[in-house]
Amino acid sequence: MVAMNRVVEILEAATGIRISDGTVANTLEKCAKNLEEPVKLIKEAVRGAKVCHFDETGMRSQGGLMWLHTASTGTLTYLEIHKKRGTEAMDEIGILKDFKGTAVHDCLSSYWNYHCVHALCNTHLLRELAFIDERTGQSWAQEMIELLLEMKGAVDLRRMSNKAFLPKGELSKYIQRYTKIVEAGLIENPEQLKPEGRPGRAKQTKARLLLLRLHKRKEEYLRFANDFDCPFGNNQAERDFRMAKVKQKVSGCFRSDKGGKSFATIYSFIQTLKKNGVPVFGELVKVFKGDYSFPFQLRTE
Repeated sequence: MVAMNRVVEILEAATGIRISDGTVANTLEKCAKNLEEPVKLIKEAVRGAKVCHFDETGMRSQGGLMWLHTASTGTLTYLEIHKKRGTEAMDEIGILKDFKGTAVHDCLSSYWNYHCVHALCNTHLLRELAFIDERTGQSWAQEMIELLLEMKGAVDLRRMSNKAFLPKGELSKYIQRYTKIVEAGLIENPEQLKPEGRPGRAKQTKARLLLLRLHKRKEEYLRFANDFDCPFGNNQAERDFRMAKVKQKVSGCFRSDKGGKSFATIYSFIQTLKKNGVPVFGELVKVFKGDYSFPFQLRTE
């Protein structure tokens, strides 16, 4: 997470020996190379997960924009950096093509190209609803916020009681309320008609566009209430990105694409160790000795 020149300074202060930036870079590259096979095992385990979190975030490399993609669970982190954000990158990464579980993600259109079960992030949705509420004052947005939080509370309470689902009657009432709120919102935000003689489609308000998505993706937004293995939001993916964003803020962009790939490989390994309660330093020593194997089973849940 530290800039290259600061790493050199820290090592010199700790050991009295000054090494070059190139030595640091070569050491990182060697570490990443030794981790290729272990991180492939993480990738395979993620591909077989029952529920997996997917996301992508921009990272700077040589002054240009790259995309850091994540596929993660509560016990596994897989990161890969790519020049693209959407379908081309996802196909080349190769997890979603064969994924059979539930994919938790945001509304990026590329995700809908994959034939798995989908669950949308309600944490993102709450932010969008709060924005609409603040900007328009329309009551449906606040009503939807309250409904989603009420449903989350009901699901959490059932989980604490070791229940696996909401009673059908209770779930049905929630769904009916959801539908009524969306219908009322659409009435309040009618379709904008295109002025006569102008080409293309008429521009719709943000409120209407969100309501149309809520109508179309009702099943995906409410997946957490139908399947208790599915979370309310995609916070897991955001947590796995957090330190990568800290790195970019502290040390700036990657000096090369190879550096970005090395970071993704090493950090996938470190995060997976941490999630499983394994101290990192000793395992990194083993990595440099070669033929590394994990001291725990790569669980997907």
